[in-house]
Amino acid sequence: MRHITPPLSVIENGFRILSRSAFLNDVVEVAPFAGATSMTMTEIEEAHATVLTEMRDRVENRMPPGRYVIYDPYADSEGWMLVGDDPLALYAETAQMLADLTA
Repeated sequence: MRHITPPLSVIENGFRILSRSAFLNDVVEVAPFAGATSMTMTEIEEAHATVLTEMRDRVENRMPPGRYVIYDPYADSEGWMLVGDDPLALYAETAQMLADLTA
């Protein structure tokens, strides 16, 4: 994949983009419960594993086909996620969503 610089808003908000294969098969960062003071480290790790399983199921079974996945690692399994073949388009749509939220 050629080097693509994502929009600053996408970087600042922590979104990640991976190949679909990497998202489904590799170690993937998810951290919606990071720093939760009401949970033990074991509970946090288990919760993150559950979120990742649900996110992977979503990509495999409920999202359109595509070579790339952009997602918010700090959201739960129903957080912002897009799948597609054009990383620039995924970045642009994510940047637009962020702009709409702050408009």
